[in-house]
Amino acid sequence: RRRPTGIFKLKQQLKLKGVEPAIITQAINSAALDETLLARHLLQKKLSSMRITPADLETPLSFDNYLDRHLHYAQQIKLKQKLYRHLLSHGFPAATISKLLNTASIMEDAD
Repeated sequence: RRRPTGIFKLKQQLKLKGVEPAIITQAINSAALDETLLARHLLQKKLSSMRITPADLETPLSFDNYLDRHLHYAQQIKLKQKLYRHLLSHGFPAATISKLLNTASIMEDAD
């Protein structure tokens, strides 16, 4: 089972397998990964495993709208922290995670 992985974790895994740093950098640069799209996909999977679906969200599909309707402030913070740690543990940069968690349309597919 494959899960989206951020560049940091990908670099770490390749380094542990003994791949030269120059080759890692070259491979990642040539792959042109869209980390925001990968992070959004992983976040969608996590939210669906938590039984949070697009039907739970208001239009426009917004994570903050869901939080405002269903959770108290302390629970909102706790959930965002949990999602932040989840994405961070998969190697996504903090800036990408913050941008994703603080914008609307998490559950929408970005093509």
